[in-house]
Amino acid sequence: MANYGNLLDEILKRLNRYGDPGIADAAARFSLDRVYFYSQEFFFAGEKQDTSLVLIPGQASYPLPAGTLNIIFVRLNLNGNWIPLECRDIREMLLWDTSTNPPITSPPSYYAMLGNKLRLFPRPDQNYPIELTVESAPLPPRLLTDSNFWTNEAFTLIVEATCADICSLFTNDQARAQAHAMATARELSQLRGQTNRILGPLVIQGWL
Repeated sequence: MANYGNLLDEILKRLNRYGDPGIADAAARFSLDRVYFYSQEFFFAGEKQDTSLVLIPGQASYPLPAGTLNIIFVRLNLNGNWIPLECRDIREMLLWDTSTNPPITSPPSYYAMLGNKLRLFPRPDQNYPIELTVESAPLPPRLLTDSNFWTNEAFTLIVEATCADICSLFTNDQARAQAHAMATARELSQLRGQTNRILGPLVIQGWL
C-alpha cells in the first residue's frame, strides 16, 4: 500500500528533479490541487455513521464530519429512543428560525445540509446525542504516512496530473507537459471504467 510520501517521491522521480526544494514544494501543492479537482470529477464514495455529535442548547448549526458529501439520515436520541429527523429545504428552515425572537427551542424535528454544516430546527433545548449517516469521499492526504484511495487506486492519475501541471506552469516544459497530460487522460479513463463496473450501468426511469 502506497502512502502520500511515496506519491510525492514518484512525482520527483518522473520529473528527475530530486533535491530541488522548489519542485518538491510545487509537487505537494499541485498534487493536493489535483486531488480536490478529481474528487469533484469522480470518487469512490461510501456510507458511514457518526455518533460523535452532541447538540448544544440554542445552537442551530454543527460542522459535519470531514469529507461529507451528502446527509442520508439523521436520528436524535430522545430519552433513550432514536427518533428520525425529517429533511427540509434550508430556505424554509432559515425562515422559520428567524420568524421568532428569541428562536424556538425544543427537540429538533427537521434538518438540512448547508455547505459543510448540519442545520437543525427547532434549535435544541438541551444536549441530545445525534446519529449521522452520511455519504463521504476519501479525504485528501495530509501526512506523508496517509494512505487511501488517492495514494493507491488513483496513485498514477495524481502523479501524472501533477507532473503535467508542474511542467506546464512551473518549469515551462510544454513537450513533457503534453506527454504527462496524455498519460493523465489514459489513467482517468481507466479509473472511470472501474467506477462504472463497481456502480453498474446508469438506469434512466421515466415518470408520467
